[in-house]
Amino acid sequence: MRSTLLLLTLGLFGASAACAGNQATTTTAMTTTTAHPRPDAGTRSPGGRHIVAVARGGVYVDGHRVQPSGHAVQVLAAPTWRADGNAVAWTERGDGETRLVVVSQVGRGAEPMVWPLPRLADEDRVHWSGATKVVVGRSLLEPRAVANWSEQELR
Repeated sequence: MRSTLLLLTLGLFGASAACAGNQATTTTAMTTTTAHPRPDAGTRSPGGRHIVAVARGGVYVDGHRVQPSGHAVQVLAAPTWRADGNAVAWTERGDGETRLVVVSQVGRGAEPMVWPLPRLADEDRVHWSGATKVVVGRSLLEPRAVANWSEQELR
C-alpha cells in the first residue's frame, strides 16, 4: 500500500507540473477515481508523521478508513490530534447515533474506541485533556461529555 501511495503522490505532482494551469481538473479526476482521499488532503499530525482526512462520508487515517462498516457518517467536530501526534479524536453522526471516536495509537493497528454521545451543539469541539482523556464541548472548561481510558486496556 505504501508503494501505491507513493506512486499516487508522484503522479499527482507530475500531473500538476505538466498541466500548470489545470490543477483543479487533475485533482477532481483523482478524487473521483480513487477509493481513498488524495495523499495531500487532510490534516497532518504534529510532527507530520500521520494524516487524517474526511472524505465521502468517512474518516481516513494514513489513507485507511477508520470505520470500515461501509456506512456513511457526518463528521460533527473535525478530527483533532493529540499533542504527540499519535492519537486523533472526532465526533460523528451515523446510523441515527452521535458518537465520539478516538484512535489512541495511530500507526499501531489500534481499533477505534467509540462512545455514544448526547445531542451536540454546533459549536462543540473535541479537546485533548491529557494522553488518555478527551473532552467534548465548547471549550476544555465547558464539557458536555468526557471520555478517558487506560493504555493498558489497549495492549
